[in-house]
Amino acid sequence: MPLRRTTTFTIHALDRVAERMHLTTVELAEILDRGLAVTLGVDEYSNRLRRLFYSVVDEQFFVAVQDAKFGDVVTVLPLDYYVNLHGYVKEQTALEAAALVGAHPTEVWRLRGVMPTPEPGTNTGASVVRISGLIRPDDGAPKIKNLGSWPSERAPTELEELVHAPGFLSEIRRRARDKGIELRQLFGLQLQMGKSGEPVRVEIERWPEQEQE
Repeated sequence: MPLRRTTTFTIHALDRVAERMHLTTVELAEILDRGLAVTLGVDEYSNRLRRLFYSVVDEQFFVAVQDAKFGDVVTVLPLDYYVNLHGYVKEQTALEAAALVGAHPTEVWRLRGVMPTPEPGTNTGASVVRISGLIRPDDGAPKIKNLGSWPSERAPTELEELVHAPGFLSEIRRRARDKGIELRQLFGLQLQMGKSGEPVRVEIERWPEQEQE
């Protein structure tokens, strides 16, 4: 979805820019209007674009949430905050955003919110993340049920952070429903890299769209 008007800022966005970065609103507007940001997606049921950009003066990545129809930036999110809402950004995507403003930051893969690119030559298909649901039935002791696997190349270094990856919880939610598991009973997941990896348990406080059921 292309931007239809030049960039403007809501009062909330002006406050967030002043609070979170040294980049000025004039400089940020230039980045957005010149297409020096990478669109990550469009918020569901709205015209709001999520646009990743790099601030050279702050040496940080941010995401501008911008109305595509009217040009209003409604807020600006630091990358480590964005990941909690929408999941990880691929390392290559972050590098592309930085390159658009002539920057080439190092060790981008270490940043919270960035999903590292697999090392060249590694056999990423050799292993998968095994996923099990932790179920608390109405009667009886908690139990574990297999919910399939996830490609290892799409998993972050810290395995528990996989629950923040784009689309992950929605997919697991679908698998659980297909197996007849009630979400109110599925209180967490067990994640394991391959057959010999150390199992990691993660509690899930809220499932996507759960409030609509």
